[in-house]
Amino acid sequence: MILRFGGIALVITLAIWLYCLLDAITTDESRVRHLPKVAWVLIVLLLFEVGALLWLIAGRPRRDRAAPPYRNSPNGRRGPARSPARRAPLPPDDDPEFLAALGRRQDEEQRRMLSRWEAELRRREEELRRRKRDGDGDDPDPEDPPRHDPP
Repeated sequence: MILRFGGIALVITLAIWLYCLLDAITTDESRVRHLPKVAWVLIVLLLFEVGALLWLIAGRPRRDRAAPPYRNSPNGRRGPARSPARRAPLPPDDDPEFLAALGRRQDEEQRRMLSRWEAELRRREEELRRRKRDGDGDDPDPEDPPRHDPP
């Protein structure tokens, strides 16, 4: 029984120490209290339980009391509060600016294609008028099938 309790205590202590070590490593240096970040990492790393407790008590940044870390959402779930200044990037299909730019680009491409078609149509019509005026309009086009008029 004592051995089993000691093993559980060791695992819990190791988990707390590992949490404190990773927290000290990943915390922004400007938010660390009392000592430089490197000093706190070394303290937690070398002093094990005592270093972990010191980190939790004296080194770890305090939560900002003015802004709660969680907010209630309309669906009843609780999630991390988001700062209005920091907006998560949107995927392209949800980003209104991207979709608007895409629509403008498609409109411009369609206008260019329509302009090319209209220019081609004007060129062909002018060519047909020129053929009729020069008397070439009576000659059958070799690509057109011959017409048979009913008697």
